[in-house]
Amino acid sequence: MRTSAEHTLPAVGKNADEMSRKWNKLCSPSAFIPLSVQAEAFEWNEKPKNAIEALKTDRGHAKLVTARTTSSQKAIRRILSETEHSLSLLERDKLAMLGELIAGASRIFVYGVGRSGLVLRTAAMRMMHLGLTTFVVGDCTTPAINSGDLLIVASGSGSTSSVVHAAKTAKQKNAKVVVITANGDADVNRLADLVVFITAAVKEDRGQTLSMQFAGSLFEQTVFFLFESLFLLLWRLSGLSAEQLFRRHANLE
Repeated sequence: MRTSAEHTLPAVGKNADEMSRKWNKLCSPSAFIPLSVQAEAFEWNEKPKNAIEALKTDRGHAKLVTARTTSSQKAIRRILSETEHSLSLLERDKLAMLGELIAGASRIFVYGVGRSGLVLRTAAMRMMHLGLTTFVVGDCTTPAINSGDLLIVASGSGSTSSVVHAAKTAKQKNAKVVVITANGDADVNRLADLVVFITAAVKEDRGQTLSMQFAGSLFEQTVFFLFESLFLLLWRLSGLSAEQLFRRHANLE
């Protein structure tokens, strides 16, 4: 993914302190209706009275009978509660620095594997809407990274070999590197100009101590909301209208 648009986003602040101040103002209770979700006990192994009857087969196609609505609502509330908690633990000064790096980069490259990579693709799309020159590593049209560019990688474990390799290459080319991870001791963190730590379980965690969700779901959800929030901040600071952003939206669909 790329955009041919010029890097038009104006400077968002003289330094990270100014960005942090604007971030705090933007995220004040008066700016948004706060999300209040009470975590409810949810027994994943409970057997609903009017629950899933079975996986019924109809001409070879599995058909799942809907489970009890209340159980689904509890699951949704649990996921929202976990995500809200994880987001509340993000270091705002790190988010301010991330915004500065994005706004000041000549070009932005994003890379992740699996679901983390899919989330970063959504972030790349929003940065494209802002007029930033953005590429997804691995696409056949993605060029070489160089000095002045920014690489953003996301890896819950911080040990994905291709992510580590991409970070090493970026550093060798004198590009800036941002690592988003749930592992504060990951080797890839030593290659980073900025590490954004997310309090979430990694996919290898089976203990369900940080999340009742499977594998890296909470990490991926938090990364998604992190970039949606950052996009909203950068959009407001850019002064661009929604119409101006939409002109860059794909029209070959």
